[in-house]
Amino acid sequence: MYYNFSSYLRDYDFRVVLPSLVRTKAPSQEWASFGRLHGLLTRLQFGADGVIKTPLAVCISIAQNHAYVATQYQHSILGREYKTESSSLTDRYFAQMGLQAQFFMPQGLPAPLAFYSSRALQEETDIYIASLIAVMVNFQRIYRPEIYLSRRGFSPIPGEVSRASLSNQDFEKPALVYDRLEREQLADQQAHLIEDCLMMRHGDWLKKISSATIDPQTGGCSPK
Repeated sequence: MYYNFSSYLRDYDFRVVLPSLVRTKAPSQEWASFGRLHGLLTRLQFGADGVIKTPLAVCISIAQNHAYVATQYQHSILGREYKTESSSLTDRYFAQMGLQAQFFMPQGLPAPLAFYSSRALQEETDIYIASLIAVMVNFQRIYRPEIYLSRRGFSPIPGEVSRASLSNQDFEKPALVYDRLEREQLADQQAHLIEDCLMMRHGDWLKKISSATIDPQTGGCSPK
């Protein structure tokens, strides 16, 4: 249930709210609240203060054209760690959910994956980490072959900078074809469905939820 609803709300944020912020040249306080409702609902569902006590971890593609620097640290399963000089919009969006970004390039991948979790991935069990990687590696090779089937891999040398780009044409063709145009169309439909059926109809209640206070120590939240 969470992931279905979360997908709808994320599409609303990125397809309706974000273009509006850009178009109106919104002030910094409005940008700071981008993704806040989605983040609060996530905190109310997952983690110590949520209905589901299990901490949430998400793994997605890295941001294209964003600089990633290889570090000295290498994990036996996660692989080479990478850092960024500045956070991306996606990093800040996931931070609203209480999730912090880590970037690792597992063995056999040409580029790092972006991991978002409420605690360091190194605290999780090996089977948990391996399962998360196994699922997302296969998906990203289909969804982002320009990055994850690229023949030009990220540099593993500490201190060197690498970037990923969806305009890269030097990559292997995936065994399965993902219809990204259809996903774009679905995202627009989901975004406007949420706008019409949720955001417009329950604005007062949602405004109250969005004003919840977040505990900076635990990441928990409580509506005012």
